[in-house]
Amino acid sequence: MTIYPKYYGGYGSNLDQSQMAARCPASKIISGVFLLDWQLVFRGVADISPMLGRRVPFGIYEITEECEGALDYYEGYPDLYTKIDVDVRINGAVKSIFTYTMAKRKGVGPPFEGYFNVMRQGYDDWGFDYQPLIKALEHSVENKENTAYVSERWNNTQIIDQSIQKQIIGKLSDQ
Repeated sequence: MTIYPKYYGGYGSNLDQSQMAARCPASKIISGVFLLDWQLVFRGVADISPMLGRRVPFGIYEITEECEGALDYYEGYPDLYTKIDVDVRINGAVKSIFTYTMAKRKGVGPPFEGYFNVMRQGYDDWGFDYQPLIKALEHSVENKENTAYVSERWNNTQIIDQSIQKQIIGKLSDQ
């Protein structure tokens, strides 16, 4: 039996607080934290994978059962993403939260520009440094595989290539 409310950690497009408010109106913003010894990876969309010494910015939300259902739908659970529990430090205490990670690992590949911009807005919302986002983008463009996930939700924007990557990183570096 699941007890609600519970904590959810968003690291991709769900960092965008206005998007989360629309998707999960009953959610409450708790804290911005870092998941230690994990890294952000683009597989067409955001994913995380274990990596010692790295960290991934997480936006922590308190959610209801209805919120979790909406998130499951958005994340394509259980086919595209599955759920994992991780421990993070929130206000000095270690808390167990859940997040999503790709169920069947897709190849590394850059996201659509619209998706990336939503994530960038989320980094702004939480006040996170862009470095993990920039590193993940650079890695995805340089190591692009043909097996990356292609989301139909973002097909009205262009997949980021080297020229777009340079423009994006230039803008982020100026801020």
